[in-house]
Amino acid sequence: ARAVRTAYDGGPVAVRSSATAEDLADASFAGQQDTYLNVNGADAVLAAVVDCWASLWTTRAMAYRRRQGPDAVSIAVVVQRMVQAESSGVMFTANPANGRRDQTAISAAWGLGESVVGGIVSTDDLVVDAAGVLSRHTADKREMTVYSPTGTEQQPVPAQRRTAPVLDDAAAIELARLGTRIAEHFGAPQDIEWARADGAFSVVQSRPITALPEPVGDRPTTWARPDPTGLYFRASIVEQMPDPLTPLFADLVDGSVGRSISALMAQAFGDDVLEPDDIGLPTINGYAYYHYRLAAFRRILWKSPAAVKMLMGPPATVGGVTGWRDRSHPRYVAAVATWAARAAADIPSVELIDGVATLLDAGTEYYTAVQSIVPLAATSELTFRAFHDRLVRRNGEPAGYTFLLGFDSQPIRAEKSLYDLATAARADPGLAGALSGVEPAMLVGDDSAPDGVDPGAWAVWRAQFRRHLDRFGHTVYNLDFADPVPADEPGPLLDTVRFYLTGQGTDPHERQARVVDDRERWTGVVRARLDPARRA
Repeated sequence: ARAVRTAYDGGPVAVRSSATAEDLADASFAGQQDTYLNVNGADAVLAAVVDCWASLWTTRAMAYRRRQGPDAVSIAVVVQRMVQAESSGVMFTANPANGRRDQTAISAAWGLGESVVGGIVSTDDLVVDAAGVLSRHTADKREMTVYSPTGTEQQPVPAQRRTAPVLDDAAAIELARLGTRIAEHFGAPQDIEWARADGAFSVVQSRPITALPEPVGDRPTTWARPDPTGLYFRASIVEQMPDPLTPLFADLVDGSVGRSISALMAQAFGDDVLEPDDIGLPTINGYAYYHYRLAAFRRILWKSPAAVKMLMGPPATVGGVTGWRDRSHPRYVAAVATWAARAAADIPSVELIDGVATLLDAGTEYYTAVQSIVPLAATSELTFRAFHDRLVRRNGEPAGYTFLLGFDSQPIRAEKSLYDLATAARADPGLAGALSGVEPAMLVGDDSAPDGVDPGAWAVWRAQFRRHLDRFGHTVYNLDFADPVPADEPGPLLDTVRFYLTGQGTDPHERQARVVDDRERWTGVVRARLDPARRA
């Protein structure tokens, strides 16, 4: 602690990890340890250093290491002075799209690089070689990450900068040359995080590219739009389709999205607002895009200007909470219950594909309705935090997010359920020992108890595990049904149970209780100083 206090001379800093398990040849470990930005004050820096060290032993990080290795790992913590970045991004000194070592790929955005690395904001993308800029895609950059008194926050990009290039050709070439020098220094292609302030570039981090293909010939970088005058974009539900779609899912989801949005629009504006082909979800180079026909906008504008505003804003603020609660959610639950009661192997192929389409229609309408609620929830949270931090908070008191922590949510319930599974298994030494080597398939099949395990204890525990899968095993990262959900491949969930069985990880019940106690304590402090009339 003394060394940190001595070295720290004030000003905002970043506190980030440098672990021996990071940037391996076959696993980057990106995001497994915590990073803290815009940390101010010696006490805050020391606390961030401790938290960064501790993040090596979170359940998430340990489960990742169990799958990827290695078991032995050490961590150092790096404290860097924050760059007052006007723009930032990442740079690959070899082109990951084609493996070309003579090409540099650059992604750039306004503001801080935190959201660029996390894939949260849109970026300008450039490819540069020794002769100059080979290609450039300039995005509509709607949001950027900036400093705030409590760390960082998202802000809208000023209108005049949204479609302006972050880097002109001269700056891109200068940055690429800097990347070449760094790659030559380390003797290998590098993945570099950079920031720019007052026209000067700073390198925040450089690490080897962990998975670079062998060089191949140039691949196409542009693809024709099926409707040259239509509007195409990737947002909302499409963000849950990050990879190229499988053919069956692509065929089914295209019509399903159009029908779901049309249904929601019809609720608000009448049945004749949209025609069947006005909205779709076609694929271009395998990736899904929202597609709106331009001609439809003219017709919709004539019929309902408000409908155009909704289409151009966050998808489907139509219906709001009422539409989700009274229509799309009950319909989705009913569709799932109907088809879950039947064994897929016993359903004729034609009927099965109809069932898939029915479930997809209900699910798409449900997710579209959920998207209509998310902006309301986000706005209410941001409004509360801004109100508290600017008008209520006093020196020494925590930021507004403290009052929003500790409430039950599905991720917290799922984590507690896994911990309870480990606790139940630990009560039976034979069962706990068997779980260290059992195959995940035994937990979802009808296999008998492993050797040395009481059949009754095995049946009870397996039933508890299956209840966890029924309740939490259908969460998805990718909506394409070709991707298995945890209920189909429960191996990672079993790994988490095993970690808890070895005594690693923290009790989520206790962790939540501490957060709740902290929230309630500070709530009492704030309430005590409010005027009694207001409190009533």
